[in-house]
Amino acid sequence: MRAASLVLGLALLYGCAYLPIGGRAVPRCPGDLPAPSPQDALVARERVRYEHGDTVVHLDVVVQRRGDERVVIGLSPTGAKLFSAVQRGETLEIDALPAVVLAVPPHNVLLDVDRLHGVERNSGDTVRVERPACDVASTWTLVSEESLVAP
Repeated sequence: MRAASLVLGLALLYGCAYLPIGGRAVPRCPGDLPAPSPQDALVARERVRYEHGDTVVHLDVVVQRRGDERVVIGLSPTGAKLFSAVQRGETLEIDALPAVVLAVPPHNVLLDVDRLHGVERNSGDTVRVERPACDVASTWTLVSEESLVAP
């Protein structure tokens, strides 16, 4: 029993060593999320680099759009799910790890996804999004994009 408690304690300590101390590394940026407008059905995978001062955070983001619904999933570089957001019209549902664990607020990611809507890109193309109000910048690299509409 004692050995099991020791192993559990070490596992928790080891896991907590990777959690950011003192909350998010990137502050939540101001801005309201508009309801998604009817869009083509597609799914895209992006690599994102967030910068705030000397802090750099990498994420993978999957975006699925279909009609007035948008689903955004944030993943760590190792593929672990950090958050998911489902926006249907004016309704937004976010399922996320606790704020102390998330280095980037899902709200920032959603603001950027909205700003990137309509920007024509090919795989490998990058777009930089500057948010001076919160001193945050992000660089989005399109990994892949597929239409969900049959040809």
